[in-house]
Amino acid sequence: MSTYLSKRNLILTGILLCTLYFLWHNHPFPLDDGAISKQEASEAALQYLGLEEATVQTAVTYDADQPIIAYLQKEKLLDSYIAKHELAAPLDYYRVEILQEDAVRYEVLVHRYEGIVAGWSKTLAAPLAGGPSDVRTARQAADEYLSTQRPGDLTEADITVQEHPDGSYTFYYEQRDEEIGEAHRIAIVSVAGASVISYHSSFTPPDHFAQWLDQQDRRSATFTTFTLWMSVAMAAVALTLAIQYKQAIRWTDGLVLIGITIIIETIYYVNTIPSDVSLLALQQAGPWMFIFDLLFGLVLTTIFGLTIYMPYLGGRAMLIYEGKQHLLTHTKRAEWQSAVIRSYGLALFILALQTMIFSVAESSFHVWWIPDPQLSTDNMLWPLLMPLTAWAAAISEEIIYRLFAVTILRKLLRSNLAAILVSSMIWALGHTAYPVYPVYTRFVEVTIIGIVFGYIFIKFGFATAVFTHAVIDSILMGFDVASVGTYGVLVAVIYIAAPLLIGWVISWRSSSRPIDRGSTGRLLPPDLSHRST
Repeated sequence: MSTYLSKRNLILTGILLCTLYFLWHNHPFPLDDGAISKQEASEAALQYLGLEEATVQTAVTYDADQPIIAYLQKEKLLDSYIAKHELAAPLDYYRVEILQEDAVRYEVLVHRYEGIVAGWSKTLAAPLAGGPSDVRTARQAADEYLSTQRPGDLTEADITVQEHPDGSYTFYYEQRDEEIGEAHRIAIVSVAGASVISYHSSFTPPDHFAQWLDQQDRRSATFTTFTLWMSVAMAAVALTLAIQYKQAIRWTDGLVLIGITIIIETIYYVNTIPSDVSLLALQQAGPWMFIFDLLFGLVLTTIFGLTIYMPYLGGRAMLIYEGKQHLLTHTKRAEWQSAVIRSYGLALFILALQTMIFSVAESSFHVWWIPDPQLSTDNMLWPLLMPLTAWAAAISEEIIYRLFAVTILRKLLRSNLAAILVSSMIWALGHTAYPVYPVYTRFVEVTIIGIVFGYIFIKFGFATAVFTHAVIDSILMGFDVASVGTYGVLVAVIYIAAPLLIGWVISWRSSSRPIDRGSTGRLLPPDLSHRST
């Protein structure tokens, strides 16, 4: 009986159950969620406008109506909305940009699942002939468009008008008979001259909710800014410690890790350009625009790299002076191999823990989230490169919040638990910008996960923490690229297996040479010279 209840068997059983629990709630299959492809969205837009593909340039991105999704989630009205209104006013959609040879631009919103055009706008290269119209003529054009294209929008609508400096008009047809909760639908038609140049229909959440959502977003921005400045402050402190402990380190220490992070972050910056810059504008600008963005991203990520480099040197020096080199890295092949295998088990445990936290939060505390187009693979130049970011996040965050923050805080606070808790809370505040509401949710969730990471660092060391973090993010981001298509599954498997392969390569190249401890602890500042418990 004792054999079956051994510690090893219990741990393996626990990991298996955690894995099954995580996969049950997070699996990416079936791969086809029913969404049409970008190409199909482009074809639907061109067909609606009566344009030929050969005569235009097109670009397609993903977008979502986040405010109304947030309202529906908070009020538990999402299912009702999808059943009644989503066809006419989709919550998420493809945004198709079209540029004609005469420089006329169109932007068409295409239903992501049905391929129906839900809205469009036209930008002219020059003002329409005949000059601006009066409000009566413009209103007649708007009504005529709706009567032929969207007759339901004219029924019992409260109409308001806005005149623009260029002589164009925007008409708001508020559909008071079409509400869900306190949100109501508004059809918006813009007219220039005597021609309709845009149409869009969407539900608008009530003002009190919009104010609440804005307050939540401003609060998360404050938290994120605080974490950013804390990272800068820790980098400054780390530089001071690195100078004081200079006999224990080389200034080239960690440059490979920092270089990898900078390269990956630069790739990610360029990869997500479509979230902020029109793809058509990027195409028109030619290679120089791309080169500028690449260099700008490289400068930003290099500055970011300095906030990682200094904490690495500072944390490394402190551990060497403490005689805790074993927390930095492994010197034996077997230790590396055990650490990498252990990281997969720990990663699966953390993923299951995270899933459980969200399950409890959603069912007991009505926590909810909305899609973020900036994180969508549909808005990336090279979607299959997304999981590379797992390594940048793992290296940078484990250096700042575990290697340095935990090490210095346990000296100052004289407590492992207090050091882990404080560093985890700072780390968690930086994750509140994700669109999960209320914003305190991610603070609580990431703090709990940070405590686990802190324990991993104290117990198994920096390398295990980095690999565990990389495995977690590789799995989560691997699931994202798996939804790209069948070939995405193969790429996802490669990314998920990458930490194992990288760990084994490092283990075979590892040297048995011990780390140089440098000088004695007499050079330590008086307030940091004591040993932590």
